[in-house]
Amino acid sequence: MMLAAGLLGLAFGVSAQQAEPEEDVRMTRAERAAANERYCIRETGSRITASREARSRSERDACINAGGRVYTREDIERSGGVDVKDALRRLDPSIR
Repeated sequence: MMLAAGLLGLAFGVSAQQAEPEEDVRMTRAERAAANERYCIRETGSRITASREARSRSERDACINAGGRVYTREDIERSGGVDVKDALRRLDPSIR
């Protein structure tokens, strides 16, 4: 009898809880592109001529398949460094 009363109370407690609406966490295609843009390397010293010789704009704008970091001019200016060397050290502690 006590077990039945406990289970019945538990059932009412569970049914009394209201489901919270789920937040829409899906990113739009433009938001995903903007997030990935930060890590997209398009031109390096070895890719400059390849960019010029690309057959189409999509080939020119494609990210290269290489590891590395991208720092924009705005990132460097916001860092507060007195020169590029100091700015890069502030942006990335692994740079010495």
